[in-house]
Amino acid sequence: MLRAAELSAVTAGRTPHSLQANFVRGADVASLIDYEVEEALDGRTETLRVVRATQGNRLIATGTVAFSALRSGLSYPCKWTQEPPAPEQVEPVEEVWERFGAALSPLGLSRRVTLPQVEVRPLEPAEYFLVTPGPPRSRLWIRCRRPAAEAALSAFPSGYGAITFISDYLATSAALVAFVGQIQDRPIAITSLNHSLWLHADGDPFDWLLIERESQWSDAGRSLSGGRIFRRDGTLVATAMQETLISVSSRDS
Repeated sequence: MLRAAELSAVTAGRTPHSLQANFVRGADVASLIDYEVEEALDGRTETLRVVRATQGNRLIATGTVAFSALRSGLSYPCKWTQEPPAPEQVEPVEEVWERFGAALSPLGLSRRVTLPQVEVRPLEPAEYFLVTPGPPRSRLWIRCRRPAAEAALSAFPSGYGAITFISDYLATSAALVAFVGQIQDRPIAITSLNHSLWLHADGDPFDWLLIERESQWSDAGRSLSGGRIFRRDGTLVATAMQETLISVSSRDS
């Protein structure tokens, strides 16, 4: 959606600052997706695009993407909640998985495989692999891998596309930490209902980014989780919110 909006003759010098998406239906990842962009606003400093994503005659997602001209204004520093260890001091997710071995549940085992485009280093590995319950929070270092992600990111003139992609990675992980005792051996399905993202600064997708996530609410089969993404120097680059549907099967099904 972001790239489709960017290609719709957005005024030079304007950068994306927010994206709101609603996921209507599941998509076939092996089939082409068509993006229709409506040029809703081209103002003096603001640009707004409305995007519809379809496969065949089926609407699968809608969204809005807003762009703004860069300008100065009041600001204050936004830092992470706790100083993290440097990513070089944190175990890669593959090494943590080897260390836990048989202690992992089927759901925890599913986290041993990351997307080929990213490298992940969780700050709380026992909670990341759903071995230990805890507060609904999650922190991890993440970066894009070369060369796996380079082809996909070559179409983006900045790091905003990669940050948008990363903001959706394991979006419900914080909520699941609180449910470890209830879901360890039960089949679970997670569906994204909507996703909102605010972009504050650019970031190098091939350098480490810290994601801090917290689930603000979970009930009635849905969970609301928020996240903040920082550069390794502590600069806040994005804030995200996502609502997901969590379906847990009974042990007997």
